[in-house]
Amino acid sequence: RRLRMSEEGKRQVRLDYSAAAASIDSFPALKVLASVNPNIGVLHPFEHAVTKTAVNGVLGGVMGGVFGIVLGSFDHTHTVEYEKMSSKEKMKVGFREMRAKSWSFAKNFAAIGAMYTFIETNIEQHRAVHDMTNAITAGCACGGMLAARGGVKATAIGCAGFAAFSGAMEWFMGH
Repeated sequence: RRLRMSEEGKRQVRLDYSAAAASIDSFPALKVLASVNPNIGVLHPFEHAVTKTAVNGVLGGVMGGVFGIVLGSFDHTHTVEYEKMSSKEKMKVGFREMRAKSWSFAKNFAAIGAMYTFIETNIEQHRAVHDMTNAITAGCACGGMLAARGGVKATAIGCAGFAAFSGAMEWFMGH
């Protein structure tokens, strides 16, 4: 709600913008989109594909970083040079390896999370339905894109595997 001076300038008139913001008639660009797809309306800011993609990319990066720290702490190569190092040098090498693994996992999880979320959100907004089909289709597309460098067989396996995992997670989460 905002206050505005009336034409006479003597009293304030209270304007309610919430009803106008909820109406598709207030946005000419949305009128054009609605004529193409009648399911498009005004979305909450966290329902947009770009917002969801950014948030899930960041959260995926954080989760990947944590996985990298945990798994990096277990993964040490014990070479002859490593055995000759002092405890302080071993700690430095261990932390360096853990940081590198954490950064690698964070980048990969962020990319995968952002890619999957962007595809699923666009499918959901296009179909105007939130169901398991969106997750399975997005999983297939994302898995296929991730495995595309390996050839047709790898793409098919990546599609099937990621789709099965996405469908299982949707079923497990109760959607």
